[in-house]
Formats: sequence, structure tokens, C-alpha cells
Amino acid sequence: MTHSVHPYSHRIGIIRDWKSRWFGVGKNYREFLRADVCLREYLEKRLRGFYVADLQIERGVNQYKIIIKTSRPGMLIGRGGDGVVKLKNDIYAKLKKIGAKIPKELSVEIEEVKEPEAEAAIVAYMIAEGLEKRMPFRRVLKQTVEKVEFRQGAGTTTPQDVKPVTQKTNATTPVAPPVIKAETEKTPSGNNSTGAQTKTD
Repeated sequence: MTHSVHPYSHRIGIIRDWKSRWFGVGKNYREFLRADVCLREYLEKRLRGFYVADLQIERGVNQYKIIIKTSRPGMLIGRGGDGVVKLKNDIYAKLKKIGAKIPKELSVEIEEVKEPEAEAAIVAYMIAEGLEKRMPFRRVLKQTVEKVEFRQGAGTTTPQDVKPVTQKTNATTPVAPPVIKAETEKTPSGNNSTGAQTKTD
């Protein structure tokens, strides 16, 4: 039997990069992997509604770096950076709760996704929000597909595709002269003539 492999693994090193970048040996590898998995699950629930497209983790000797790609960076950063400070405290509390090694230096970077309709994860969040609001599923799917097609250039019309509307006016539209058909009169003998009927004495 064949074994199914996630397609992301085939794209690593070509068009994708590792979501977690660090090096661990022996027990460190097991602890780092467990901490990353638990932290990802926590952040996916914690950042629900912020349209997060991707979470990346980088780990050094004394550094722990988390890169969050979202289309709503203002909501996540907060006023004066309060949102980032609160998020760091929550991450420290989560690491302490699961018994992971607390890094000396923790940094959180937030990157803006300029085209959210091009990210599958964000599009899925859009559909889920619409369904949670009790909106008709056909309308939600149709509107989402239209947004994606519009952003990616599919199904849109350009000014060259639009035909100009012409107004019928006597000055611009020539009018053909009416065609006059001559009526023929039948003679008593049955012969047709185009002219007037002649009388014989």
C-alpha cells in the first residue's frame, strides 16, 4: 500500500521553507519539538480572528523568535504595542505550564499579509466567520469566491472589454433613403404595364 505524504514536504527547499528552524540533539530535539507543537496549538486558538496566515518559529542558544504573518497587524499589535507585550506574557506562561525551557530572550515579529485573499488559511477563516454569524452558506461561499477571483484577476473586466454605448442620432447615424416600389396596374387583357393605362377608340 502507498503511504500518503503531505504535499508541503515536497515543496520544502523549492518554494517553501521550514516552519520551525532550529537544531537539537538527543533530549533537546524531543523537548524543542514538544514545545513547538504545544505552542502552535495554543497560538492558533489564541489568535483566532486575527486572520493569521502562518506561524514560524526560530530558536537559537538563548533566543526564541516567533514570526506571525497576519492581515490584521494593527489589531494584534494594539495601542502602543500593548498587544505584543501581553502576547509575550501569555507565551511565557504557556511555556512554563508545559514544562518547557524558558528562553532568556523572546521576540515576536508581526508581518503584514498584503493580499489576504491569496492565502488559503485566511480565506478559510473568512468562510468560517460568515458561517458562525448564521449567514446563508451559499452567499458566504459566493462572496468569498468573488473576492478571491477579483484579487487574482480572474473573472474581471477591463476597460477594453467593455463595449461603448452608442446613441442613435441623425448626425452620426446615416439613414438609408426609403425604397419606393412602383405599383403595376393590370390591363383588361391581363398584361402588366408600368405606365398609365391607354384607351383605344
